[in-house]
Amino acid sequence: RVPYWDPVDQKQRTYFPDFNVRGEIVEIKQGSKKELNDPIVVAKASAASKIFEHYSIVIRRKIKKWLPNFLLKTI
Repeated sequence: RVPYWDPVDQKQRTYFPDFNVRGEIVEIKQGSKKELNDPIVVAKASAASKIFEHYSIVIRRKIKKWLPNFLLKTI
């Protein structure tokens, strides 16, 4: 759980990242510039980076390059 300030609605919200892969907190995104620059996505990433030592946003089309070897064998 990651509490963050929603800059659009001006209220406190809770964000749940997509995955925890061996201690790496991961959020999967499509990768468009519009999506990655969205104020809510930026606010979530900022809040998560303050809480988790290892936090990443992974672009969907690059996921095979990011995945650890033990997971590549399963896809």
